[in-house]
Amino acid sequence: MGSPGKVVRELDAEGQAKLIRSALGYQANAARFATSLRPVG
Repeated sequence: MGSPGKVVRELDAEGQAKLIRSALGYQANAARFATSLRPVG
């Protein structure tokens, strides 16, 4: 699948917290969509 990724920069604590909040938002949306979306048509 290609070569492994390389570290471009390290995340500080604030960057890590933002990344975690973003991931939690995606998880919340996925759960919401899984229960509320219906096929169109």
